[in-house]
Amino acid sequence: MRRRSVLVVVALGAACYDPLVGSGGETRVAPGAGTDPSAGAPAVPKCPIACDDCIGGVCHIRCGDGACAALVVCPPDLPCHVSCFGHDACHDGVDCGDASSCAADCSGAGACEHGVTCDGAGCQIRCTGDGSCEDGVCCAGDDCPGCTSANGGCCRCGGYE
Repeated sequence: MRRRSVLVVVALGAACYDPLVGSGGETRVAPGAGTDPSAGAPAVPKCPIACDDCIGGVCHIRCGDGACAALVVCPPDLPCHVSCFGHDACHDGVDCGDASSCAADCSGAGACEHGVTCDGAGCQIRCTGDGSCEDGVCCAGDDCPGCTSANGGCCRCGGYE
């Protein structure tokens, strides 16, 4: 009898899964929510799949040790905050080129190793850790005035030369 109860609970739990609800229970919503004229009710745009969540109209992408090895790309026309914490987090780098603004935190040895690109407007990049942002940080093809580095991080567009 107990086994059936567990199966029923598991089946009900699976039926209630909602990918638009974050781990803290918040609804994943992108900025610019308008109304759907055909339904007459407010339309709730979905948070782009690239984001872990969207809070306050900002796409958040979080990567820990060795996570997000492929290039992390912020969705277009949204403010984006990328957190790459730990050894080799975001190894292939971060591309904020199409985001409306970007904050990228590359903290740890080799974090964002292959660099960060941004369009230059509203870019705040932090590279802290040996070899972080090693291939450089470029905003609109030049050095980023909003980049800070420490403990072996690199903020030059050309990277370590």
